[in-house]
Amino acid sequence: MNVGLLFVEPSIYQMTLVAGVAVVGLAGWLYHKEDPPESVRDAAILTIRAAVNYAVDELKKPGAGLAVIGVLLIAGAQIFTASQFVLEEYILEKYALEPLKVVGWEGIFGFSVTVLGMIVMYLAVGRTSAGRNGYFDVVEGWREVSSYKGIWVSSIAIMFSIG
Repeated sequence: MNVGLLFVEPSIYQMTLVAGVAVVGLAGWLYHKEDPPESVRDAAILTIRAAVNYAVDELKKPGAGLAVIGVLLIAGAQIFTASQFVLEEYILEKYALEPLKVVGWEGIFGFSVTVLGMIVMYLAVGRTSAGRNGYFDVVEGWREVSSYKGIWVSSIAIMFSIG
């Protein structure tokens, strides 16, 4: 989602999330409790259709390619996150796990996906001449985090606020 935010205005980012939450909430309100998979599926389909319609409208504007990429990245991240929540719910219903272990495994999963994504994006984009000093240049990112106190302090504060 954060990569998508690099390509779109903050208002578009926020409204994409608000629209998705509203559609899922409406689906949950409209459909009966004994039929949640269809309501979630229908809400997801409506959200994807809205994102695609927005993308098609934006493509008609000059220089709108980055905004479309940003919205699609945000939608993809939301689908990934929703899938993670569904998988977690399935695991928690099937197996008895301590809540602290669940949080730990979720952290390990998130860390692993982030590191893997960073490596892939660095190898694909960040180390190219066009990608140097860009969004996916891990070497430059590490230099900035280690050189500027404000960045690493806020990063640690964010980790503690999430944990």
